Amino acid sequence: MAINRMQKRRIEDLIKEIASGTFSLTDVRMLFMDLREHTQNNPVFREYADFVAHSKRDRGIIWDALNFYRNRAQYLKDHFAARTGFDVKKPFPSYVKEMFGFIITRLAPTVLTSNKLRQSDFDKFIRNEIVPVPGSDMYQFSTAIQQKLAANEIIPVLDVLYPLVNGCEMPEAISFDELFDGLLTAIKTNGIPFNEPSLARQFEKITLLILADLHKSEYKMKDNSTIVCRIKGMEYREERNTDRVQVFAKYLHLAAELPAGDLSAEGATVPIELIPTVLSTKLPSIKWCTPNTFVDLGNVKGGDSDHDFTVQNFKLTPVLPYVGAGIVDVEFRM
Repeated sequence: MAINRMQKRRIEDLIKEIASGTFSLTDVRMLFMDLREHTQNNPVFREYADFVAHSKRDRGIIWDALNFYRNRAQYLKDHFAARTGFDVKKPFPSYVKEMFGFIITRLAPTVLTSNKLRQSDFDKFIRNEIVPVPGSDMYQFSTAIQQKLAANEIIPVLDVLYPLVNGCEMPEAISFDELFDGLLTAIKTNGIPFNEPSLARQFEKITLLILADLHKSEYKMKDNSTIVCRIKGMEYREERNTDRVQVFAKYLHLAAELPAGDLSAEGATVPIELIPTVLSTKLPSIKWCTPNTFVDLGNVKGGDSDHDFTVQNFKLTPVLPYVGAGIVDVEFRM
């Protein structure tokens, strides 16, 4: 749909307001909404724009990632808990095919170049070489692939995919860098003049507002269950030396929480939970959170994701004091 002169002027004014540094979440949401109907082939941009239009999601890039994480959890139950590996010569459930399909959308360019493969090689492999098993809901590799496996021939695409499926890697859905690039592309594609350096200087503030907006966002899955995504990373620690204090802080990010079965050891059963990062940022928690976001846990300051958050003066802050069961997400990964 072509953008008219009045719409273009309104978007220009919105961008100027945001680029000035004095803006709110409402301004950011309006910008994405105004551009949404005029930006079709930009799925990363549309991910947040569609969220603004329909907050309860049942499709999109984040939904695809959540579906992959659920499949990964099922895979861990089926294989690691049973101490069996994925056998490429045997039929496999449909969720494994879905895992292959998601992984090929997140392949790093270096993976392609180092293996001398193209994205189309993976697309064709998923489309043509994974076939249904007649009379069942299982899948298997095609006859041609089975023959190569039997002959121990090298299959470059499968050599790349197998360790990614069989491992424990949890690729994120998108990063906020990608989302901002999608926004810039949407603005440029619609021929809207703007000061790109000025807008780019507000990137971190825009990121914080969108992150807060996505906190406790809900995604309805195929089985009608709901996965909730929450802000994580409200943690930091200090190391005090004689002449200085060093601070090590996590980056704020959006994460999902998915049960992955139970682990039994020495007569005790412990539930396992996967907490994959859905969207990453480069916002250190100590810089972008108010002090009352954290509680003192000794050598670590931690915050809990059960809070409802707001943004005040571009700092994340709890709406009310936390009255839950305690801090349950304190873990450092430097």
